[in-house]
Amino acid sequence: MKNVNNFNNFLFDSIIEKVKHDVITLVLSSELYNIIDSIDHPIAKELLKVNGETNFKSKITLLDIDRSNKEKLDNISFTVSSKAIENIISDYNVYINDIDEEFSDYAYRILNDYINTYSENILLLNKNRSVTTLGRIINKVFPDMFKASGEPGQDIESFVNEYKAMMGKDNVFELVNGKDIVYWYNEDQYKPSDSTPLDNSCMKHEECSGYIEFYAANPDKVSLLILKDNKNPDKIRGRALVWNLSEPSDRIFMDRIYYIFQSDVDVFKNYAKERGWIYKNKQSSYDNKLIDSLDKDNDITKVNVHPFNDGPEYQYPYADTLKYYDGVMLSSSSKDIDFSEGRFLEDTEGGSEQVGEYVEHYDEYLNTESDDVKYCPDISSYRYTDDCFYSPYYEKWIDYETSLDNGTNCDYADEDDDSYREYGEYVVLSNGETATNEYAEEHFKYSHYSDCWVEDYVYSNTYNTYLDKNSSVEVFIDLNKTKTDWRDNGDDTYFEAKDGTLYDSKLYDEYKKNEKI
Repeated sequence: MKNVNNFNNFLFDSIIEKVKHDVITLVLSSELYNIIDSIDHPIAKELLKVNGETNFKSKITLLDIDRSNKEKLDNISFTVSSKAIENIISDYNVYINDIDEEFSDYAYRILNDYINTYSENILLLNKNRSVTTLGRIINKVFPDMFKASGEPGQDIESFVNEYKAMMGKDNVFELVNGKDIVYWYNEDQYKPSDSTPLDNSCMKHEECSGYIEFYAANPDKVSLLILKDNKNPDKIRGRALVWNLSEPSDRIFMDRIYYIFQSDVDVFKNYAKERGWIYKNKQSSYDNKLIDSLDKDNDITKVNVHPFNDGPEYQYPYADTLKYYDGVMLSSSSKDIDFSEGRFLEDTEGGSEQVGEYVEHYDEYLNTESDDVKYCPDISSYRYTDDCFYSPYYEKWIDYETSLDNGTNCDYADEDDDSYREYGEYVVLSNGETATNEYAEEHFKYSHYSDCWVEDYVYSNTYNTYLDKNSSVEVFIDLNKTKTDWRDNGDDTYFEAKDGTLYDSKLYDEYKKNEKI
């Protein structure tokens, strides 16, 4: 082990030596800061004093706890300042010639934002990371300021030992229910933090206690998993609701995790995995992807709890996952509840909204997320699928009443097209049948004579338009019967000879003259 440690020390020294004049503000992660803050030691005080101090320049920055080796409680991950500067320049398109004070202030703001981001993707903390021991960090950050050993309570060795003792403390979880949920939901029981998910919880306030009674009134259905602070066990640094599910039956679900330290998300998830619980993949009120720790391939799409009762205050908390409630069932899906009583639990002031949409046509609330209910934009309302149809041509759902008032299903349409058309987008044929504009243009002709479209058509040179063949006659336009034209049956543009032959009216006088001869 000695040789390995010597190699690690050599590696750390080599990394630092490659950093020449590139120095930047020293920044600690929020979790590391809080651990250091819990240690009463002059080195701890000095670290906290220089953290974020723009006048204090360091060759390393972005210090964070490293948990890759469970036996090395004092391992610290870091980024060489030159690499941190490169990343800032690259990510923010910043160009600089010198590392001046103005850039140092700007860089600190960026570094601090990165390392204290409470999202699940901390970009800079995953870039160009190296690991060494806390003692080596202190020697490089404060060269010759503290002795290595020999002065307990003052030297590096005693500081590292206190740090390892804090890191070695077990995470203390407790599962509470009933009135204890109301107690631990209150922000007075939180470890102080700023702008963390736990601190930002909308249900943390004293005035929300009546809303949380909704959980307290159902101790057999819901509990609260709390993670206590190592330094002060009377405070918590994280919490998550835990549900005894009805669907999937006999399973337990750990809801959204509210935390101070990002690393505690994995601590909560590991706690759930060890017990075979279902847990939330992402810690938000919008993502309902649930992970089954017993079977990762099991696609859980919804969770239900019933029977569930109203609290004594008849007020409701803002819910993250089981948002739908009908007085009997809590569900993550609106499809499973009774819509006549259904409520939507996303009010931060203790209220609730009626689930779905009231539709006067039915005089009831409809489940707008149901496959059996569709929105019809023409009426700005919803209809059951039995009372409407989808038109690929218009790309919308249309209720039948509107379709009768505004259009028709055409008798003629292309095979790959739906036949419904609104007024102005279909034609009426001479026989009373209808066709889409596109179909009519391709297969029929418009008659200006009869002011309609004709299916079986002929062309009349006399009228200079098409006629319906079924109501037209063919007449000769010369007495030698070599040329013909079409006329409307019964009009005055032709006459019938004694033998029944039809001639153009212009030939009548000549026909009579020839008849006498």
